[in-house]
Amino acid sequence: DGDGRGLCDPALLWAGIGGAIFAIASRDIIANLLGSLSIILSKMFEIGDTIRIKWHEGIVEEITLSYTKIMNTEGKVVYIPNKIISAESLENLTRRRFYLYTFKVPFKKSIGQPEVIKDMLMLIEGKISEYDPIDIAISTEIPNANDFVYVFEVEMPEENKDFEREIRDYLVPFIFPKESK
Repeated sequence: DGDGRGLCDPALLWAGIGGAIFAIASRDIIANLLGSLSIILSKMFEIGDTIRIKWHEGIVEEITLSYTKIMNTEGKVVYIPNKIISAESLENLTRRRFYLYTFKVPFKKSIGQPEVIKDMLMLIEGKISEYDPIDIAISTEIPNANDFVYVFEVEMPEENKDFEREIRDYLVPFIFPKESK
């Protein structure tokens, strides 16, 4: 070439440098967009679900093209880039399968003071708690004028036949108390 520039045209050099900078800068944007598409198309979670990813756990409040906004268990808002969500292992706690066990324990109103029933209920709840349930809900039914029935609904993270058998065996003396003579 006769103009003295040779192979190194400054315009081409700057275009190459600009292109490299743009490619590096847009890499995160593209990764977040692809992560967003992955989240939306796979329906791994949706707004209102409770999710756990890496060291974050919370309720999904918003899903955008670049991040997912969650309210964590401490009430703080956390923004997680979608590229991290698509690359990490995610647990959707809302969709976790659980097993519900229901145990009904009748008590005669004539059993005595309410404190006696309260103590018995605390013993039963304590025994159930040894198995680390997700939740224990206690409600009452009054089938007739002489009885109370306490209903224990226990959510467990997985099916556990031993738990069911052991709790039923544990409840037998409460359900069929020995008559005092």
